[in-house]
Amino acid sequence: MKTTTHSLLSSELSNSIAAAFTHTTNLHSPVNTPPAPHELIRLLGETRLVAALIDPGSHESLLLHQVHLANWLAGFGVSAATDLALHQLCTVYPLLKHLSAGSANARALATQLLHAEKLAARIIQPWGHATNPSARQTGKHWIIQGELPLCLVGVDTEYLLIPLTTPDSSALAIFCLPLGTTGLKILARAPVSASGDYFIARISLENVQLTEAQHLGSVDSDFMQQRGNTQLTLAAIAQNHTSETVLTTSIEFLRKRLANNAPLLKLDVLQQRLAALRAKLSMAQALAFSALDAQEAHNFTQLAHASYENSRQLLQTISGECLHLGGINHYRNDSELADAYQEARWNNFFSAYTPAAVLAD
Repeated sequence: MKTTTHSLLSSELSNSIAAAFTHTTNLHSPVNTPPAPHELIRLLGETRLVAALIDPGSHESLLLHQVHLANWLAGFGVSAATDLALHQLCTVYPLLKHLSAGSANARALATQLLHAEKLAARIIQPWGHATNPSARQTGKHWIIQGELPLCLVGVDTEYLLIPLTTPDSSALAIFCLPLGTTGLKILARAPVSASGDYFIARISLENVQLTEAQHLGSVDSDFMQQRGNTQLTLAAIAQNHTSETVLTTSIEFLRKRLANNAPLLKLDVLQQRLAALRAKLSMAQALAFSALDAQEAHNFTQLAHASYENSRQLLQTISGECLHLGGINHYRNDSELADAYQEARWNNFFSAYTPAAVLAD
């Protein structure tokens, strides 16, 4: 019988990896604000957890480290930071490593990423597809012009990796574009975090001139799509972890809240609603784990997007239901459930096939 992620999660190896992430969190828990992606990646490097993610030693170890990474990131409660951190480790780094054989710049960026010195913003689109701008080569320079799909940008992101089609190749050409490049203009932005440190941006490129070194090389679209699908599946696992946390918080509140000297949790109508949410969560978790197990299957793309969209919609449902069950006090701005509900709404914008795609059109 094939060993699955679900069965591995009950193993001794899984327990030790989970303990390592928990130990890291306990040692470096945030004081006032949740840590930014570069702080999280630096912490993972200091505790040698990044090494296990990029060179795991076995497929089983990689799966478990990825799952516990997703859960660990979700525990900080900032969906944009989770999305960007997963983007760096699951999509950007593998791409840079793949390109590093032919590009010194790609090698340098890969090293800087692992040291949390330079991180990439995320273009919200299906990886494996070209962006809209056009690229043409003039001598030793490239001229890029057009408008990008919506981008998720953080205060600690410094550049974009832009996949473009070129006239002489069917592969995707990858360009490194610093966010401060002349000709790059942010046309509009919308915050997607309470701190204001993360925002969705519309970016245009007007005759942006890049050097030959900023063309990192070309890559097959299937390679990029595979990396993006893995990131999407781990994002689904992170969303399910958030849903589980929200549901547990609501159950504990209802257990302590009394009505007629009895816990509200004993009411049949509430137990039925909670049981339905638990069942949906269990199904979403099973789907996400199944998708992660199918990375080599022909339908991995469909499974990855199905698990992500199912988890995303479930998070909307659970956060809204639990906010309502918590009563009027949980609608305050400083309420844990209100924060989870807001984060769930912001999380809508990180999907290539939902509001982000609609707004881009």
